Amino acid sequence: MSATTTSQSAAFVLSQSEVNAIIIFLVAVALVVVLQPLILSVTFRKRREKSTNSNQEDAPSFFEIPYITWFLVHYGVATIAIIAIVILGLDQIIDKSTVAALLGSLFGYVLGSSSKGSSSTPPPKKPEE
Repeated sequence: MSATTTSQSAAFVLSQSEVNAIIIFLVAVALVVVLQPLILSVTFRKRREKSTNSNQEDAPSFFEIPYITWFLVHYGVATIAIIAIVILGLDQIIDKSTVAALLGSLFGYVLGSSSKGSSSTPPPKKPEE
């Protein structure tokens, strides 16, 4: 009795129409990411106009809220890069190992930079004069 084992790898295979549908969805997500600053700015302006409490000091513009511009640019670019890498991988323009390396390095960069921004120790207080 000879037991032969065949090496079978389970591959996730998509048809071309499924790939096209995923790419269209990713392009729509990229469009939302690009339009996100505009959407948030309009929402901020409407909320500020509805606010009747004049004692509260709000930022005059949405983009003058501390760190909001940095956040939108930093994570917006990272999101667009992830979407572009996934699209290039789905179209088989770049191979699987390259996609894995690019996504791993991009996630490492984004998570590393976000962990640098959040420190567990508060900044030192300035001496009062």
